[in-house]
Amino acid sequence: MRHERAPASVCHETIYHHVYSEEGCRAELWRHLPTGRRRRRGYRLRKRPPPKFAPELSILFRPDVIAHRREFGHWEADLVLFRQKYGPANVTTMIEGTSRFLLVLKNEEKRTKPIMV
Repeated sequence: MRHERAPASVCHETIYHHVYSEEGCRAELWRHLPTGRRRRRGYRLRKRPPPKFAPELSILFRPDVIAHRREFGHWEADLVLFRQKYGPANVTTMIEGTSRFLLVLKNEEKRTKPIMV
């Protein structure tokens, strides 16, 4: 780069292009990469993680009564996890849909079973 008087900074993509070029493959530069792959995987070939929830559990498929907040008694709950350095305490929040009444509970576990009972 000094011979070509190129700028001092280089994009990571430029480095990968050089590593996977013919010259870079001959020098086996790919061995110095974190994954150590001989060939680079394509962008479209990378695996995406599976969805965490089934599609039928989506919030889009709620009944109209719940979606428009017409009836009292429909609660939404969230579990908030803190870092370990703050201790084992976690917080569970529950919000009633119509009145927006908020209930905050201390939860010693990382699961919602104690709260649901």
